[in-house]
Amino acid sequence: LEYAELRDPETLGEVAEVGGPALLAVAVWVGGVRLIDNRLLVPEGDIP
Repeated sequence: LEYAELRDPETLGEVAEVGGPALLAVAVWVGGVRLIDNRLLVPEGDIP
């Protein structure tokens, strides 16, 4: 695991705790290949 971070989806600023939507960003190395991905996390009550 290179990094796993929670970020504000609008500003990309750091998020200390999830109280609303957050962006999960992850990077890992598998052999010589770097895989990166992100996912928008939305608490159940916040889905429009």
